[in-house]
Parts: sequence; structure tokens; C-alpha cells
Amino acid sequence: MNTIVKNIVLLLVVVTAVPGIVLADEHDHDHGGTDDWPDCECIVPDLDCEDVPRVQSAVRYLNEHDCKDYCMDHDHDDDHDHDHSRLLESHDHDMKPECARQFMVLDMYHAGCVAGDLPPDIGTAFHEYDDVCHRCFHPSAIIPEEPDCPMEVCDDPGAVTTANEKLNNETVCPDDPINDDCKEDFRRLLTYHDFCPSRDDVRLIGYHTLEQRYEGVHCNYQSNRTKNCEAQVNKDFVELLGVDNSVSRYATSMLWVTVVLLGKYTAFLT
Repeated sequence: MNTIVKNIVLLLVVVTAVPGIVLADEHDHDHGGTDDWPDCECIVPDLDCEDVPRVQSAVRYLNEHDCKDYCMDHDHDDDHDHDHSRLLESHDHDMKPECARQFMVLDMYHAGCVAGDLPPDIGTAFHEYDDVCHRCFHPSAIIPEEPDCPMEVCDDPGAVTTANEKLNNETVCPDDPINDDCKEDFRRLLTYHDFCPSRDDVRLIGYHTLEQRYEGVHCNYQSNRTKNCEAQVNKDFVELLGVDNSVSRYATSMLWVTVVLLGKYTAFLT
């Protein structure tokens, strides 16, 4: 075997042998109390709110692969030992991690894009899966006309309970029209549910139904968290979900080098 062919074969062996590299079935479209959430963009980079087909593809994957039964629950035991091994308990190892990854695409879009810029079914899909799939963190989209989130509710569970009761009382908070007081009450629930460090004090009743009813009501959460793909939680999820974006990019580059070399060698022979 001549030297060029040997080098090409060796390159192919190296590319395909590196752990975590995926050359096929790669999907290119693929808070407060969020310390155990990985950064979305460390798992499913990168957010582009104009690329709506990508999030629509993620929703299709979730629906078509029974991901409600094959995803990862984001609720952990009280000791917060971050043991995500239940993701791998099913015999269907390949599908469950992909369900988790595709939900993180959906989660990233839902958090980082203005809701009005996405089709309504994206928000609906998010609410269907956010209780059965592990959440990831992405800074919330800032909507200039919306108020800041009332973070004081994190220290006032009584106010959250009262707001929850009012929102579930159709006499006080009818569906149409939705009054301003009820919007403020929903912002209290939204803040408590998404951004408070602990949600152990209040059991929210009918929250996801209320989310759909108040889909157009938002508040702005100003997070101090910055993306850090070297953080341990991100490393844990990269390992758990079989994600290695840097290695995958390396593999893609090496594959193209191989293709170019093969093309040049073929041309040389002819």
C-alpha cells in the first residue's frame, strides 16, 4: 500500500476512533434556582431565533419518538446529588439522550427568544415536556414593555399561594378579558416557578394550564449567570448525553480533510 493511501486510512481510523465523535445522525438543527441546570448552549449550541425550522424540528422529534416516556425528569431528590443515572435506565439508550438534547433545543428557544417571534405551537410544546425533560439555562429574552420579575416572591410563599388561588378562581380571574391584577398574579407564579432558588414551600396548582392561558404575559429576569462550558454541571451533562461539541467539530474538519485528500489522490491516479 503506498504512503498516501496508508496516511488516508490512518486518518480515517483516528477520526472514527475518537470517543464521542458522531459522523452520522448528527442533528445540526438540532435561573435563581437553576444551579443543576446545564447551560443550553454548552449542550446544543447555538441559539439563532431566526432559525425557526431548527426548533420546529426539535418539537417534531419529541412528538415522533415518544419522548414523554423517554426523556429525563428534571426533579431531583432533596439531597441534590445530581445523580442523573435514571436517564440510562431504559433499554433504549440511544433515544433517551436524544430526547433530552432535543428538549434542550426547545428550552433554549423558549427562554431566549421573544415568544411572539415564534409560532404558538412552540410554547405549547414546551409546556407539554418541561415536567418530563431536564431543563437547561439560557438567559431570558428581555422584552422592553414588560416589567421586571417580582423576585421578592421568593421570600414570600404566602403571596404565591394567594396568587395561585386567585388565578384558579374564574370569578376573580376570568379567561376573557384577562385583567391587569391577574397578570401581576401570574407574574408572581412565573417568577416563583422559574427563578426562585427553592420551590419547596408552595405546591402550585394548575400551573401549566395557567401558563397556556397567560402565554402572552411575561416579566424580565435579570440573571447574573454567564455561560461557562467548563462548569462541572456542563461537563456532567456533556458526558451523560454523549455530547462533545469540540470533538465533533474536530471530527467534521478531519472528515473534510480526508475527502479532499481522497479526491486529490483519485485525480492523481487518473
